[in-house]
Amino acid sequence: MVAPKAAGARRWCGRFGHIALGALLLGACAAPEWARVPTLIERSLGLAPVDWVDWYQRRLRLEQRSGWQASGRISVQSGEEAWSGVLTWLQTGDAYRVEWFGPLGTRYLLLQGGPGRVTLTDVDGAQIHDSSAQRLLSRHAGWDLPLGGLRYWALALPQPGRSTQQVFDAAGRLEELRQDGWRIHYQEYQTTQDILLPRRVLLEHPANGRLRVKLLFNQWRLDAPLSAGQ
Repeated sequence: MVAPKAAGARRWCGRFGHIALGALLLGACAAPEWARVPTLIERSLGLAPVDWVDWYQRRLRLEQRSGWQASGRISVQSGEEAWSGVLTWLQTGDAYRVEWFGPLGTRYLLLQGGPGRVTLTDVDGAQIHDSSAQRLLSRHAGWDLPLGGLRYWALALPQPGRSTQQVFDAAGRLEELRQDGWRIHYQEYQTTQDILLPRRVLLEHPANGRLRVKLLFNQWRLDAPLSAGQ
C-alpha cells in the first residue's frame, strides 16, 4: 500500500545526545548513540519528529533484520550525461550484490563484495577488483555514488557515525536527510511486511559533478534469502 508524503510543517532533527529512549521502550541495556528522548524544548522548536517513538521502533526493527532485497527503476544524471535502467540490490550484513540493467534488459554492471574487497563485472563480463565500490563506480561509470551510505539511505536511515541533519514531515516520517554533502529527499513511502519503506527517492549532490539520482522502488523483501556474495 502506497503512503504518499504528508504535507505540513517540516521538522529538523540534528544529533542531540540526551536520555536513551531504548531504556523506556525495552527496559534493557544501553541503547545506541542515536536513541534518545527529545526534550519538550526540542519538540516545541521543531527539532524532533512528533512520532519519535514510532520512528525509533521502525529503526530497531530494520536493524534486527538479517538483510534486504530491493528492485526498481533508477536514473542517474551527472552534468550533461544521463543513464536510466533497472536496479536490483541484495544486502546481507555487510555483503552486497548490486546489479544495473539497461532499458533493454541487458546487464550493464554488477557490483558484489563487502568491506575491503569489491568486484565489478562490466557488460562484456570483464572483472575489475578494488577495495572501494565507490572508486570502481566512479572509474567505470563516472558515478561517484557512496554505496556505503546508500545501503542505509535506501531504507530511510542515516549512515552511522556521520554528521546528520534530518527533516521530518507532519506525520513523523523522514522527509529529507543530509549527510556528506548529499541531500536525500523521500518523496513517497510504501509498507512492506508491516514496515514503512521508501518508494520514491531523490538524491542530489550539487558539488559532486551535479550528481542527481532518482530511485523508484517497486519491490522490497526483508530478510534476504540468498548470500549477497554469490
